[in-house]
Amino acid sequence: MVCFNRKEDRLDKDTSQRILIIEDHPLVGGFLKDCLELEGYKVVGPISEESAAIEYLHDHVVSAALLDFYLNHSTTLSIVEKIQENNIPFAFMSGEDLGGLLPASLHKVPQLRKPFSSSELSSCLQGLLYRDTEYALGHKQ
Repeated sequence: MVCFNRKEDRLDKDTSQRILIIEDHPLVGGFLKDCLELEGYKVVGPISEESAAIEYLHDHVVSAALLDFYLNHSTTLSIVEKIQENNIPFAFMSGEDLGGLLPASLHKVPQLRKPFSSSELSSCLQGLLYRDTEYALGHKQ
């Protein structure tokens, strides 16, 4: 993964956007947080515990969420339920293809395959924030 370092890699964003990061690997979470904060986003997390994520979502509003699919040897599907309840756009992050692991209702959720580039992160996040699933999935340019 490479942090945003070129002008063309920078996200077109509203700096009031709050991005929730749910990630249990400190280096990955810290890297994502640093990259997004450098771009002016308000970053929540990284949160590494399922209960803490659900509690946060119960009391707070976020613009989008990036979820590591596996969190401490379990999936984040229970967190997804709360995210969907709150109508928050989200993407999964994982080092493996999640196609066979996801229920059919989540097959169109964008996935960032680790390691991913800053341009992939940018496209996915823009798609989430503008609620354009095709863009977030990388099908639109």
